[in-house]
Amino acid sequence: MNIHHKNMKQIACDMNNWRQKNLSPYGIFEVNYTRYDIKNKTWIVMPSMYDWYCKFMEQDLDLHIAQRLKSGWKFWDKEDITFKKYEKFLAIKNVPDTHKNQIVSERPDGFEMLAVSSHNKLTQFEQMHVEKAFRSMSYQAESVIKSKPNILLDFRGVEQIPNLSKPNALPEMQYEKSNFKGLILTAKEQLYIEYLLFNLSHKEVAYKQNCSQTAVRKIYLNIKRKLGCSYMPTSTLLKKLNEHDVLSLYSIKFNS
Repeated sequence: MNIHHKNMKQIACDMNNWRQKNLSPYGIFEVNYTRYDIKNKTWIVMPSMYDWYCKFMEQDLDLHIAQRLKSGWKFWDKEDITFKKYEKFLAIKNVPDTHKNQIVSERPDGFEMLAVSSHNKLTQFEQMHVEKAFRSMSYQAESVIKSKPNILLDFRGVEQIPNLSKPNALPEMQYEKSNFKGLILTAKEQLYIEYLLFNLSHKEVAYKQNCSQTAVRKIYLNIKRKLGCSYMPTSTLLKKLNEHDVLSLYSIKFNS
């Protein structure tokens, strides 16, 4: 076994453990994290099923990836050639009917995707938790990519992606300085509350905002000061934010 496949087997084991810890409560039995570098025409894949990864590559299914690279949520079409191959693979393992979903996010250098498989269609609440896990995995993938550079693959279908220079991404919610029943929150403070709802750690927020963890703590401390107590626990913070109708802003986002 060459070094690439040795690393992929270890990654698959680690990914399956991550799935069990973060997503198994929602009936998700298989996950794949992928990242696509459009400029350098490369991609990496972190599967939880090593044998499916091998079948995927043996059947040249990576050539069909480009058509799925559109930001946002997507439920796989049962007529999709990759889905048909996937169902056939699962049938051999006596796995019952499955729903395949993916969430794609645009990056400065391309795209990243988390594809998940479940026996039942995911609810909106479950989708929200998958998105939270996706953000966490995006952060964790950085160390895997740096420590295992030989998992890098040629992105053979890159030419099939339309509008390479201006990918069509779903717009992010834009925050503005606002008044919530007398509580004035800046755009950044509202964004950090969104991170809090997704349970991102200070380290993860610092990575996303390209700042220090100390800077992140200062933002949350300032929000708490505005609410009257610098040392309140997160549960109290969320309760007070809800009293000011701040959380309804995010409810609209998640339900849209």
